[in-house]
Amino acid sequence: PVKVSAGLTGANDSPDVALDGQGRATAVWRRYDAGYSLWASSWDRTTPWDAGSWTPPVEIGVWDAGVTGFIGTPRVTATLSGAVTAFWRQAVSTDATFVLSNRLLAPPSTWSGVVRVDAHDGGHPWNPSGAQVLDDTAFAAWPGPLGAGTATFVAARRGGSWQPPTQLSTESTSINWVSVSTNAGGQAVVAWEQWDGGAYSLLATGSNDVGAWKAPTLIAIPL
Repeated sequence: PVKVSAGLTGANDSPDVALDGQGRATAVWRRYDAGYSLWASSWDRTTPWDAGSWTPPVEIGVWDAGVTGFIGTPRVTATLSGAVTAFWRQAVSTDATFVLSNRLLAPPSTWSGVVRVDAHDGGHPWNPSGAQVLDDTAFAAWPGPLGAGTATFVAARRGGSWQPPTQLSTESTSINWVSVSTNAGGQAVVAWEQWDGGAYSLLATGSNDVGAWKAPTLIAIPL
């Protein structure tokens, strides 16, 4: 094994990794050392695995210099050409948590900077799921606050810019385990677990290549 977080003090945990179509792996993880931050490192298959070929860790995720609040489990995706997107949630105050993203274009580019994906000014959205196949198109989906409960939200990055989130579900007491997937045509599917007052059910919905979402479909019901 190679220590990817070499040189970093504190606790380094909650890693995720993505492999692009060129054989380049990118790992992202959470670090705690007097505050939370997000870090990344990449490895190129053209160099020996045991020759220290992972790049030095770089910090990719703090909303601003003064925000070191809790960071949830990050997720990372990669495309065939080598573009990478990381997704995570971070508490920015006692009243608000943001869904955030950072983007790495195909090497030898650098991380472009943290972008806010969600539109919640209060409440605490849960860990986002992310998906990406095309370099300029990505999706993030998450359970977010709505009224006294929770709803499923999704946002799309098209042409390099994140669009306003879309609410996919009605308000529910509890929504968990949201997952999103996409294809080379720019279409996406989101599935989630939703509490109906007596048991959990599974629902899903999909979009076309211009972002029009269908009504959710119940795909699994309690027995």
